[in-house]
Amino acid sequence: MKPRAGLSRFCVLVAVAAFAAATLATDSVKKANGSGSAKADKTIGTAKMKAKQEIEQLREGKAFSGDIGPFLAPEAVGLELLAAELRQNPSSAVRGQIVKALVQIGTKSDPQGRLSNRRIPSILVGDASLRNDGPYMVAMDKIAELSPPSSIREYGQSLLKLLAKSPSSGLLLAIAKAKIHEARPAIEALKTDKIWGKEEIVPIAMAALGDHELERRFVDRFLQTRDAQEKMDLAGTLGRIGTRAALEALAQEMRSPLVFEIPAAYEQSVRPDIAKAIHSNYPDKEFLLVIRNEADYERIEKFCEQEFKTVWKTDRPPFLVMQPIAPPPG
Repeated sequence: MKPRAGLSRFCVLVAVAAFAAATLATDSVKKANGSGSAKADKTIGTAKMKAKQEIEQLREGKAFSGDIGPFLAPEAVGLELLAAELRQNPSSAVRGQIVKALVQIGTKSDPQGRLSNRRIPSILVGDASLRNDGPYMVAMDKIAELSPPSSIREYGQSLLKLLAKSPSSGLLLAIAKAKIHEARPAIEALKTDKIWGKEEIVPIAMAALGDHELERRFVDRFLQTRDAQEKMDLAGTLGRIGTRAALEALAQEMRSPLVFEIPAAYEQSVRPDIAKAIHSNYPDKEFLLVIRNEADYERIEKFCEQEFKTVWKTDRPPFLVMQPIAPPPG
């Protein structure tokens, strides 16, 4: 039986309409993709231009403006321009401004003020270290202070090479913080150096990397001292050592009654400094830095009980963080 002519014409018309619709849809997608690509190219181009302007300001000796946007734009082209300038510019002053800018970009883009953007520590380790100058030392100081241990460990081999070539206090602290144990022989060798042998950072790093005798000395000094200033200073040292024994000692003293006092000025408890030292090893535990009332101290103590199995031997001292002292009546 032959198909009717009207039905055939209808099928043809449907097929033509479907083809036209498909063509129109394809053209729309192409236009949309082209528009998106053009928009992205424009964004990258704008960021690149602004980054170049910022770098030109740094070359002229001006401080970083604080505008981090161009350096965090798509593909982070601005960061790569900063890295190239850090590698190529021979001026220590300009290199110093670039290092400061990189640290600002990293800390301002992180909710906790850390160098969590992995590219920034990479630049500080790889490009700032090409010259053994002040900016290199600042870069190492900031990595030790602001980079999480896991981030520092990513650059362990590079840090070991720098230790052999250009040791610095910040470098030793970074290695201690990340527990890069392969560095221990090189750091031990520094003890006989006529300059480094006098620096306390060497035994601190050694204690952090497994020298239990040195670790015990620092812990005992911290536990035994009844001088508030020394207690706060040694708390910072134990925080940098960061071993289990060091952290347990810090937790044990979270009920220390010692108070540092400047007559007619202020007095402060040593406990916030102890909590801060613990926090340096637990950077995600922000509550260790926030002490506004007795409940905050209680929360820190609960953490110590759970994390370090701390058993309290005394009652909690009266609440104190810092408070002014009225001068004696005239």
